[in-house]
Amino acid sequence: MSQIYSDSSFAIRSDLAAVHGATMESFCAPGTWFNAKERREIVALSRRARAERGFEILGYVDEVQNIDLPSGALKLIDMVSCESEKIDKNFYLELVSNGLLAEQYVEIVGLVTRAISVDTFCRSLGLSMCLLADARDGVPSRELPDTATIDHAWVPIIPAGSKGGAPATALYGETDFVANIFSALSLVPGEASGVMQLGQTQYVGMNDFQNFKFFRDENFSRAQLELVAARISALNNCFY
Repeated sequence: MSQIYSDSSFAIRSDLAAVHGATMESFCAPGTWFNAKERREIVALSRRARAERGFEILGYVDEVQNIDLPSGALKLIDMVSCESEKIDKNFYLELVSNGLLAEQYVEIVGLVTRAISVDTFCRSLGLSMCLLADARDGVPSRELPDTATIDHAWVPIIPAGSKGGAPATALYGETDFVANIFSALSLVPGEASGVMQLGQTQYVGMNDFQNFKFFRDENFSRAQLELVAARISALNNCFY
């Protein structure tokens, strides 16, 4: 078991502990459009927003360091953290028209949603939140996929298949089908990859997405998995 959950009284799959450990490490490493200090601050602000709104985070520690971020970033962090069901295209357009880059928008969404995923898992097992490490040195890569285009999302995405070219192959592999939830953050491939890795381990990966006989445990069928997923999505006012 990864050190991240060494204090758990429950047996946790090694692949799940590993992907959560890698997720926590990624929050404190340079990203594509934000440096490590800014990424760490985005996660810390998200946690603060949720704690202040009454969303339970066990063993909550305020790790905000008052790092300067664009005003649009602060609005987005708060909305994704606490009122994501209210986000619409007009909200997105307002932020980008006031200076927040679409690429920054995507990176923030990825960071906050991944942090919520790990925090919710900890809470479900009665574990305290995983503390953030110190920010690492380095600068954002600012790499922009050259095949990204407006398709089925508000932000540009990398299309699957031949339209997506080399960036699609690097991110999705050799496939002509990618679920919208995985492609939505592809303008920033590092965040898309992080979400896909969590989805692969916590839920169902791309290769098994349409395999309705897929299961991880013989005592928990794909149908039961989808029932739980659908119920949680409904409680969270998920669009899907």
